[in-house]
Amino acid sequence: DDDDDDDGPAAATTDDDDDDDDDDEEDQEEVVRGEFCCQHGQGMGDWDDSDLGASCYPSSKPEPSDFCDEKSSCAGECNGTWVIGFCAFNATGGSDDPCAIELNAKGTGYEYTGSPSRAVGNASCAMSESACGGCNGTFCQYFKSPIY
Repeated sequence: DDDDDDDGPAAATTDDDDDDDDDDEEDQEEVVRGEFCCQHGQGMGDWDDSDLGASCYPSSKPEPSDFCDEKSSCAGECNGTWVIGFCAFNATGGSDDPCAIELNAKGTGYEYTGSPSRAVGNASCAMSESACGGCNGTFCQYFKSPIY
């Protein structure tokens, strides 16, 4: 009849404050998500025109706040294509984030790890956040920071 399970010492030690140490170095390498310009430079800036957002070579993206990181200069002077995001329709089995993406093994673009079903590029559901919501999806943005 003696149920004192919630008084044990383990309950007091489950709240770790070690998170503060992680912030110091990782924040300097913070990856920013958002709209970006995929610059085509001397050739192709991507390896799959049907999914430019995920296949834009990470080195083909301008630095955030760079001249080419503006929609108005992307297509003209910067020889690029402006990418706004994608629309994810449902999360994969173990993922809580339908927008999850990660750098592929070759380092040439990204793989979708959060949603097996999505609208990309010029698909009507991927044209804006409101269009994606109208398709019962979650609007997501790609990593905009270049990787060298």
